[in-house]
Amino acid sequence: MLVSIVTAVLAHAPTVQWHAPPQCPDPAAFEARVGALLGDAGELDAQAVVTVVPDPRGGFVAEVRCVTAGTATVREVRGPVCESVADAAALVLAVQIDALAVEAAIDLDARPMPPSLPEPTRVAPRPTAAPTSPPTAEPPRRARRLRGAVFVGGGGSLRQVPGASPAIAIGGALLLRRARVQLDATWVLDRTARLPVPDTDAGANIGLVTASLRAGFVLAVRTVEFPLLAGLEVGDMTARGVGVTNARLRHGAWVAALLGAGLAWAPVPGFALRLDPTLALAIARPRFGVDAAGGVRTLAQAPVVGVRLAAAIEVRFP
Repeated sequence: MLVSIVTAVLAHAPTVQWHAPPQCPDPAAFEARVGALLGDAGELDAQAVVTVVPDPRGGFVAEVRCVTAGTATVREVRGPVCESVADAAALVLAVQIDALAVEAAIDLDARPMPPSLPEPTRVAPRPTAAPTSPPTAEPPRRARRLRGAVFVGGGGSLRQVPGASPAIAIGGALLLRRARVQLDATWVLDRTARLPVPDTDAGANIGLVTASLRAGFVLAVRTVEFPLLAGLEVGDMTARGVGVTNARLRHGAWVAALLGAGLAWAPVPGFALRLDPTLALAIARPRFGVDAAGGVRTLAQAPVVGVRLAAAIEVRFP
């Protein structure tokens, strides 16, 4: 909800207060736009407050509050960039001042004149440059509903490689209204698995590299978002022997279903901080072993259920 601001009335000139983020035009530039539109109507007593804030749905929204001759009007305009919002707000403000001036002139004509005075001089209303009820200044948004995003983050993986391991993630996403489609790559750093006692010298360093595709819906409350995503992950799990003879790098195919309910904070339309907890349900999970005299001894195999947690910085465009 926009905050209403009350200002004092200055005689014989419109008082315009402009409150906007740094990326918007400054007050002098906005007053120049209003003055160019008002013309002679700029001599009227009027006060106006224009407040611009980021729109949670993208772009900016401005509240235009105008008081002339004791009559107040409030309008809202929206736009994808602050420059267009400033132009629309200037037009709406000029129309409001001009329209309220016409109403004040009509009220003056309707007052009874004293009988001792000569015939009063009729004050003709000034012609208005636009209808008294201004059209909505919000431009069409359909062309900008599809947006893109890139992100980078880090976190940890549990129950995928032996023990808890750091993880690094990069990726991109498409945002369509409240839907999100996300493609990312994750590198889970190597962890060492060893055979049980007494053969603890033998083991392997096991790591995982994956690519995943997820999609779902995003619930939003103002600047806070709750993405609910599901998808599929494929990757390569590797193991390199340590403490064994003829140690070589081995590969195994990894496939898992992903489910996640995340949290994101987007204070401005082009930037977000994301927390992405994900549940990985393994479909194909490689098993690695060590050749011994009694046959192959199992060294490590990932459990069916794994957990991954990542925090990411996301840049959105356009």
